[in-house]
Amino acid sequence: MGVDAKTILVPWDNDIESMYQSRSLSTYSNLVGMTSAYVAVFYDDNSRRGAVVGALEHTLWKTGVKFHAKNFRLEEGEFGVKNLEAFGGLNGLKETRDYVEHGWVNNVGGELVSPKFLVTVKDDWRDAMEEYGRGQAKEGRKLPGGMEAPVVGWNR
Repeated sequence: MGVDAKTILVPWDNDIESMYQSRSLSTYSNLVGMTSAYVAVFYDDNSRRGAVVGALEHTLWKTGVKFHAKNFRLEEGEFGVKNLEAFGGLNGLKETRDYVEHGWVNNVGGELVSPKFLVTVKDDWRDAMEEYGRGQAKEGRKLPGGMEAPVVGWNR
């Protein structure tokens, strides 16, 4: 049957301008880079086997997952992704609509660390997303001012 490699891209802000997208990786050139905010899902639509890469912390950095499609010479078990980068510091007009350059992060405690990420592979990508969701709930984060933090990002 072969691999029908797909991805789910998550927007920084789920509003009228930005929406969740499911894309077939076989239709994109390997030169086209893609970015997903917070978390990215990679899966085979035929078998549902998939991987999830996502940030578990959102209090200091905007997080993202960048990658390129690998749409040729896919081998058994490959999802059609190369040059994967999970990182803190997502910014830019296209990704987050940030018009102004980011400021400095104050290193008050003497330690500056990157956010934690979860990488998981499951026989069903939906189970991998459930695991990611449980990881979000464990964090029990509070936003400045004592507000409850939303599960992912700032949107409820």
